[in-house]
Amino acid sequence: MVWKERSRRSHVRAWSCYAAISYVALTVTIVGLTLQDLAAQAGLKDPRDMRTIFLARCSGAFCGTLTGGWLCDRVPLKPVMFMFILLSAMGLLLVPVAACSSLNLLMADFFLIGFSGAALVCCSVTSACWAFPGAEAGPVLTGFAGAYGLSSAILPLLVSETLASGVIEKYVFVACAALPALILVAVSQPPAKPRDDVCCSAASRVSAKQLGSWPLVFAAGFAQLLLQGASASLMNWCVTFARLQFDMVSVTAGLLVSLLQTMVTISSLFASMYQSRFNLLDLAIVQLAMSTALMIGWWTFCLQRESIFFVVGIYGFVAGPTVSYSTGLLNQYTTPNGAQMSVISLGSNIGTSLAPFLCGSLMKTWGPMALIVTVLVCNALVLAAMILVKLVEMQRNAAQQRQRIIKRASLQVD
Repeated sequence: MVWKERSRRSHVRAWSCYAAISYVALTVTIVGLTLQDLAAQAGLKDPRDMRTIFLARCSGAFCGTLTGGWLCDRVPLKPVMFMFILLSAMGLLLVPVAACSSLNLLMADFFLIGFSGAALVCCSVTSACWAFPGAEAGPVLTGFAGAYGLSSAILPLLVSETLASGVIEKYVFVACAALPALILVAVSQPPAKPRDDVCCSAASRVSAKQLGSWPLVFAAGFAQLLLQGASASLMNWCVTFARLQFDMVSVTAGLLVSLLQTMVTISSLFASMYQSRFNLLDLAIVQLAMSTALMIGWWTFCLQRESIFFVVGIYGFVAGPTVSYSTGLLNQYTTPNGAQMSVISLGSNIGTSLAPFLCGSLMKTWGPMALIVTVLVCNALVLAAMILVKLVEMQRNAAQQRQRIIKRASLQVD
């Protein structure tokens, strides 16, 4: 009975986090789908001029992540998550009003949305790492990517078919989507902060002690920034890219977001099943190499109208799960506290907002092709870093093996 009760609590905890992440995905996806409508309401002719709202959301994400991490170490998770969900919903309801008023007011509103969404992601990831120690967190964190992708894939279909009448209805719909997350958080029992020695193996703790936990945290946060930035840039600007590069109609271009996030969801579900059978670092290197090669091939050989759906779909399938790999790797070596998880979430949340802003600026200056270059560079940088980590790990393992052989030989001589 005790085991069944623990299992039930674990499932509710996981689903409350999935619901929170799904809601954050909706708040991010709706922006790319309504960018042109918001630009029209703000009196702007080019939707690329709306890139400043991504900068405002990035600033909010920075503050929200630090605030969320600070609160996780000091306040029970349930009221904190409840508060940030309500703040985010309120910000979404104000978007149409702010867009009609002024661009500055709209930026302030997106600061609030970025603040609350980033804090909610930080609380959700922290809850998962505390509730599922060590390698157990890997499949749960990969499930986050699946929940994020599924929500992002469904939303374009819903708003295009049932809510095509206006921006207000779309943002009210997304704000009301906070209700399932509120209910699941209310009935869940968030975990308490674990001790530092309960979720890592002895070998992992020794390795983390040798390297220092904070360098690992900052490395994982930077990887999150780049990978989440590549995904967010593609999701927020692929519709604009298709319309500018191929003169594609809005409805057809909007299907790119659904395709991308559908493939991310499918691949994340697969990854949650197979990733425990492989070395996670090796798996990340292989998938990042494939996504980097795909972007190079698209940029070099296949920049045609028909290729965009193929490339976007394959990229979502290959690169989708990699966003969660850095956190999964970190959780195998150390027990992250709230402050450290805020650094990881900071990378993810800033990547979600800052990368689309920079990508939009590059597209404004150099044209739509800057989107492909942005995604390519982000993946290539993380791939190079992980290959370097793998080489260092192989060198350290070889040195340890030599030491064991020398020690065994000396014992035999004695």
